[in-house]
Amino acid sequence: MRPTRELHSVYSPRELRRLLESGSFVSEHKLKRLFEEENFRLLHHRRFQSLTIREIEVLRLIALGETNQQISEKLFVSADTVRTHRNRIWQKLEIKNLVGAIRFASAFDLI
Repeated sequence: MRPTRELHSVYSPRELRRLLESGSFVSEHKLKRLFEEENFRLLHHRRFQSLTIREIEVLRLIALGETNQQISEKLFVSADTVRTHRNRIWQKLEIKNLVGAIRFASAFDLI
């Protein structure tokens, strides 16, 4: 098994490819996950950028497992307002469930 080291988003896709081809530094599985996440980020950055700051806050809290009521208490808004934010997030990101929300939150370093 190859040794692994934490990789941060400071590596470009070209640098990651070079690391993969060198056969050292990190496992192929980990590099594949990094490529997939970077590709997801590139494909969906416009959708993510369409979110307001408040929607990004709500997305982060949703991805962390907070309920609408918990989010409303943390942000000092009503639960109905949180539901409205959630619906707009789902619409803007074109997602259908919590898994999609978590994927965006992870890819864009919210969690």
